[in-house]
Amino acid sequence: MSKIQPLKPELQRIANEELNEIPQRIPNYLQKLKQWITDQSHLKARTDDQFLVQFLRHSHYNLEEAKRRIEVFLTYKTKFPSEVQFVSNRFREIYNLGCVTPLPIPLNDCGSRIVFYRYLYSPKIYRIEEILVVCNALNESLILSDPYACICGIIFVFDMSSASMAHIRHYTPAVVRRLVEFYEKSLPLTIRKICFVNVPLGAEHLFKLLSLFLGEELRRRLFICGQNMTKLTEQIPQKYLPEDYGGSNGNLDQLVKDNDKIWNVNHKYFEEDYMYGIIQNRHPRKANDIGGLLKNS
Repeated sequence: MSKIQPLKPELQRIANEELNEIPQRIPNYLQKLKQWITDQSHLKARTDDQFLVQFLRHSHYNLEEAKRRIEVFLTYKTKFPSEVQFVSNRFREIYNLGCVTPLPIPLNDCGSRIVFYRYLYSPKIYRIEEILVVCNALNESLILSDPYACICGIIFVFDMSSASMAHIRHYTPAVVRRLVEFYEKSLPLTIRKICFVNVPLGAEHLFKLLSLFLGEELRRRLFICGQNMTKLTEQIPQKYLPEDYGGSNGNLDQLVKDNDKIWNVNHKYFEEDYMYGIIQNRHPRKANDIGGLLKNS
C-alpha cells in the first residue's frame, strides 16, 4: 500500500487523462523506483512515496525518465550545496520579505498553482543565491503538499515594479543558466507559464539571457507583459490575481504570514536535505564532471 495523499476526483481524472496515472499500478511503479535507487551506489535519495510519485507523475509514468530526473535533481543539490535548504533564522528573515508567495486558489479553481515573485529584497544585503534557497524550498514544499501544483503545474508571475538595475545585474549568465537547468531539467513540476509584469526599462538584458538558455517549449510559455496589466489578465483572469492587483485571490502580505507555518510543518524534511545527493567518489563519472547530467541532459 503506497503512502501518497489521495486526490480529489477532478484532480484524479486529470492525472489519469494527462499524466497516464493508473492508481492501482502506483505501488508497482514505486517499488521499481525504490529498487533502482537502492541499486545505485552513487545516489543518496529520499524514498518516501509522496516524494517519488511526483517524479513519476511529471514523467507521465515513464520509469526511465523518472530515474533520469531524480539523478539530475540530486546532481543539482551536489553541484550547488549552498542552495540546499535549511530553515535557519536567515532563511525565515528572507522568506518574510515576501519575495515568493503561492496564491490560495488555483487557476480556474482546479488548475495550475499561481506563484508570485516580487523583488522586495535589497541586493546590497542579500545575495541572489540566498533568495534562490527560499525559492527552491518553496518549490519542494509544493511537491510535498500541493496536489494542484503536482498535477496541473505552476504559473509564475514576476512583478518587477520593485526591481532595480542592481537586482537585474544579479542575473549573470551563470545564474540564469543555473535557474533554467533547475526548473527545466531537474524540478519535477511542470511550468505552464512565466509572466513578467511591470517590467522596468533596462530589463532587456535579463530577457535576452533567458531567450539564450530557455528551451523552445518554455520559450513559448514566456509572456512579457510590460507595464500593461491587461496583458497579464489575458493570461490569468482577474479574479485569480491577488487582491493587491484587483483580484480576489488573497492579500500577498497576509499570505506570507499565513504560509509561514509550512516551514514548521516541513522542518524535518529540510533539516535532512543536506544528506541527499551524489556520492562523488562512487559515481561512474569523474568527480569534476558531476555537472555533466545538468549540462547535457
